[in-house]
Amino acid sequence: MRRAGLALLVVVALAVRLAFLIDDPQPYDVSSLAGPQGEIAHHLLHDGRFGVIDPAQGVGTCGGYATCDQSVPTLQDTERLLVDPSDVPWRADPEYVAMSIHPQGVALLLAGLWGITGDEDYAWLQVMQAVLGALGTVLVFWLGVRLFGSRSAAVFAAAAWALHPALSVALKWPTHDAWAILLTLAATGAFVAARENGAPTRWLIVVGVLCGAGVAFRPGLALLPVALATSLVPARGVRGGLRFAVVPVAAVLLLIAPWTIRNAVELDRFVPVQTGFGQVLYQGLGERPGAFGVQESDAATFREVHYERPDLRYASPEYDDELRRRALARIGDHPAQYAALLFERTARSTVLAHSTDWVSSGVRREFRTRTTSVPSWMLHHPLGALQLAGGALLEPLLVLLGLCGAVVAWRAGRREEVLILAAVLAATLAIPVAIGTEWRYVAPASFIWILLAGVALDAFVSRAGRGSPPPPAARPPRPSPG
Repeated sequence: MRRAGLALLVVVALAVRLAFLIDDPQPYDVSSLAGPQGEIAHHLLHDGRFGVIDPAQGVGTCGGYATCDQSVPTLQDTERLLVDPSDVPWRADPEYVAMSIHPQGVALLLAGLWGITGDEDYAWLQVMQAVLGALGTVLVFWLGVRLFGSRSAAVFAAAAWALHPALSVALKWPTHDAWAILLTLAATGAFVAARENGAPTRWLIVVGVLCGAGVAFRPGLALLPVALATSLVPARGVRGGLRFAVVPVAAVLLLIAPWTIRNAVELDRFVPVQTGFGQVLYQGLGERPGAFGVQESDAATFREVHYERPDLRYASPEYDDELRRRALARIGDHPAQYAALLFERTARSTVLAHSTDWVSSGVRREFRTRTTSVPSWMLHHPLGALQLAGGALLEPLLVLLGLCGAVVAWRAGRREEVLILAAVLAATLAIPVAIGTEWRYVAPASFIWILLAGVALDAFVSRAGRGSPPPPAARPPRPSPG
């Protein structure tokens, strides 16, 4: 692909992302995730306090929802949209409580942007994410070329990234999920560059900085440098893998240290990045309510805990400890059910993954409130049915094509390349499979399936055009370890 063609794909990718942003600029579906980030950024700018919220206006004492009429959740529920902090009537005398249940990288970005622009609207961050997501098209193309030596496979992958509707919607969310997607892709690109250049320190530092910064958005990114280095062990041995692990892991630990120190000061306990593990683990058992007797609901969980422990404040470390204790007890009582749940989550994170977030809210609302059978509704709403079918089938189709592409690449001698992508997938899925799965948790691995699907499509097109499979692309010589 020539530069003009790649530039056109970037423009198309930006147009797609901006179209989704213009269609729903204040997405209510993620308001409970973005709202706390906006509040933390607001208090940082106005009061110089970082990582704090006012329970009367933000994360309150009823399953995350404050009881004050002017609370952020109440405003968002009333308006059915993500309310910009500039439109919130903030209290003049807030009572601050340290917040540790959410990653706070987005709050830092918002505070930085708002300090420059002078207002407190999420749109600035959303446009930035749309631009970076569009530029990701170039990186996906580059990865396709460097990993698999096929420009046509890279073109297929870049086009899929540019047009992917669910990723386009996720990248308009002013939440940590968007940055987990971007930073996972960028860190993988930096690692491949390090591998291509014989593991120079500068590229390994970049990997560590990207993953360390990513911990402020998704703590699981701390696993990525180790997973990537491990993917090289089969071909290069343990020492070869360690050469790619030491520098990035050291950089990650250095970048985690400020969060750990802040938590020790504010919470008076050792918390490396954030709390919330216990709550997600416990409520994740609600994916099988009949087996564990748990509801997958913030409000229901809070009512259950508050009935027995009214002294525990929602989202506090002590609240999280209590839920972790309960979750481990339920898992210990039903180990076979938990094993089955892990299997189900693995399937829902791969071959059964799907996202309908990009489907218009009107279609989703009509489908949820339908009074007829599903076939009847689909018959009378063919366009809506097409959108819902696309949301349900797009990710499984990509995964199936990706698995075919992995087989093609493996047989073509690109085994280390396949292992690198498998390592990214494993690092991304490890925590969600263990504690709770939603599409947004596994979305950072979508580019893996996109790259491998490009390999599969390239092989299918070549077979159809030539009548036989294409010869494997010549693998470039590996740089000497010196």
